[in-house]
Amino acid sequence: MLRPKVSELVIQIIVGLIFISLPLVFQAGQLDWNTFISIFKSVYTWLFIFLYVFLYYFHSYVLIPYLYFKKRFALYILSLFILLIAVYYARPIENFFRHSSMARQNFQPPPGMQGKFPGAPAPLRMPRPPRVDFASIFLFVMVIALSGAVQINRRWRKSEQRIAEAEAEKTQAELSFLKVQLNPHFLFNTLNNLYSLAISKHEHTAEGIMKLSSIMRYFTDEVTENFVPLSSEINCIRNYIDLQRLRLGNKAIVGFSVHGEPDDLTIAPLVLMVFVENAFKYGISNHESSSIDIRINIEKESIDFLCRNKILKKSTQSERSGIGITNTQKRLEHLYADRHFFNISNENNFFTVRLKIRI
Repeated sequence: MLRPKVSELVIQIIVGLIFISLPLVFQAGQLDWNTFISIFKSVYTWLFIFLYVFLYYFHSYVLIPYLYFKKRFALYILSLFILLIAVYYARPIENFFRHSSMARQNFQPPPGMQGKFPGAPAPLRMPRPPRVDFASIFLFVMVIALSGAVQINRRWRKSEQRIAEAEAEKTQAELSFLKVQLNPHFLFNTLNNLYSLAISKHEHTAEGIMKLSSIMRYFTDEVTENFVPLSSEINCIRNYIDLQRLRLGNKAIVGFSVHGEPDDLTIAPLVLMVFVENAFKYGISNHESSSIDIRINIEKESIDFLCRNKILKKSTQSERSGIGITNTQKRLEHLYADRHFFNISNENNFFTVRLKIRI
């Protein structure tokens, strides 16, 4: 964490030195100690420096994060245009030269006055439009480009760091989930149920075997990817719920509904599944009535997920905040930093998880 801060500080110092040295660069070749003192005594020198320092930081910390990164491109371009107009009329470099002592020492008569006798009437000329201060405009473009490049590079580095952290959290989530859910106890119970169905020649035996096979295939083949089709995650949840219904029989009421079409949407693997597993782990009892309600609402570019289960007398809130949920929260922060809403509530004897992700 120290290295990015140090590099950022170095960049800020370099930028400050560049702006302060610009007036000296413009006087290169004609600079002595007296000129140096007079330059930095001039109000116009500091106005020149302040203007471009202001442009740099205003673009870096206001326009880029609040307009450009939020894809408000029309307002961003309009803001740059207004700043450009302000620089055009302010003429910072032209005013700097005009009021610097060096400029006064080397003042040249306006075009058309060279060689005229003193007192001779000036020829009548049509007034010329004000000259464009191209140097100020060029420096404006350079400042905007530099500040934009620094901010975009900073965002890219943060994004790379988030991806690296997300990979680590994803690995932990996979391991913890496999340890919690795909353990021998779960597999033995499911296989025993399937065996009982096979002995009684139940019509759902083959279907149950296929569902278990599908879940195992999802865990071994697709979970290792950064993102998976939303349809695959939903199918895994559906198969898991069907197997749990097969195991529980009439001991619990389980509701599961999906509204909308996943189409080509993708999602980080196990982000939804871990909450479903948590509901069955803590929300099912052999001694009292249990109920679980799972809903997935798919819109054009978002997923709205709700998982609610009845709180059992022996379960506590601390038990629910296990490794799986904690890792999933971290993964959400890394992968969907400003594109998700996550809330856990414990009200009216129900434990509710609400997650909305903007894809």
